[in-house]
Amino acid sequence: MTNDGSNLRFKVNLVGDPVATNWGKYMIGIDSVDGGATSGNGWGRPISMPTGMDYWIGSWADFGSGQEVYHYDGTNWQKDRASYDATNPLPAPVIDSNSTTLTVPLSLLGLSDGSTLHFDVYSAGGGGGDSANDASSNPNQSTGDWGQPYSSELVSTYTVLVPEPASVRILGLAGLALLARRRK
Repeated sequence: MTNDGSNLRFKVNLVGDPVATNWGKYMIGIDSVDGGATSGNGWGRPISMPTGMDYWIGSWADFGSGQEVYHYDGTNWQKDRASYDATNPLPAPVIDSNSTTLTVPLSLLGLSDGSTLHFDVYSAGGGGGDSANDASSNPNQSTGDWGQPYSSELVSTYTVLVPEPASVRILGLAGLALLARRRK
């Protein structure tokens, strides 16, 4: 996971080729504020986060590729934006032979400089009731059956650190100086 001043990027590295097996779903559950859904998620799959999931990012590699972002409003999951929206669409996932990268605006996830989030990344099949076959927090296969519930008991933590514009300019100038020096 990385971020710049505007976006959060999740790169999901895979053993297989997501293009060749184009049925895969790649999802991210995020806990970033108090509260949240302790059961369920934006897609209604049998995946939960006992600490309270606040945001859900769901993406797919079949029928083209795309992604959706949902938030939990305290009662229900609400879709915020999608890559297929006519106005202000999310970027489509970038898929290559061994990964898929999802980019989401920090503001859409209620994040800013210094925000800490807890998350888990899941992969599943194409069925609407499929659970997390794999989860980044679990070194083993997550479930023994497609529809078996999965609970993210252990999650990863990430803190958003937005580079200062002055630091970015200094790094850019240093890079230009190195290029100029190499040309001489």
